[in-house]
Amino acid sequence: MISHTVYAFLPLTNFMGVVNGKLFRIPRMVISKRALESHQDRHPWFRWMDKISNRLSHVITANSMAVKKDVLSRDRIPEEKVRVIYNAIIFPEEKDRKALRTKKRRELGLNLDARLIVCVANLIPYKGHDILLKAFAALPEWGKYILCLWEKIEEFREGWRPKLVIWISAARFTFLVRGKMPSSGWRRRMLEYCPHAKKVSTMLFWR
Repeated sequence: MISHTVYAFLPLTNFMGVVNGKLFRIPRMVISKRALESHQDRHPWFRWMDKISNRLSHVITANSMAVKKDVLSRDRIPEEKVRVIYNAIIFPEEKDRKALRTKKRRELGLNLDARLIVCVANLIPYKGHDILLKAFAALPEWGKYILCLWEKIEEFREGWRPKLVIWISAARFTFLVRGKMPSSGWRRRMLEYCPHAKKVSTMLFWR
């Protein structure tokens, strides 16, 4: 059976994928850029690997406009070759959304009219979290401000839910992170942009 498409992501596997795809005459090769190409600054030989990957591939996907702009400025490839596919969450069908929303809010101890914002992302400045925090500071007092960040939301354990409800009830601004603790600069920014926050709670979720 002959493959019709090669899809690869990350610098090394992008290179391996398109080179092997070329050798085996695969008609369609797609590579993905999931972060800024700062690896080129750390390891100059990656620059040439990326250039080869970009040249041999037919389509390049990026997960944000910042990544697309970085690729275009560094590697000087045709803009139409780079497509942005934003990170996203699959929402339930419209008919089921209201019932699910009511059920989940009751489980979390949230009022049905409480304003809730959930952000699932990495704490990386170029992804625009500074803009989000400044927006919080510019908004009038809401009943609660809740900012949740997990690398893998499906790994949230049921055992933490009671504690989560307590934190949400006690704090106007709740900040949850899984994995490596963000820099102290981020915590300072949160307090700087949201001086009205009563408390900033941080909980670590490890593998």
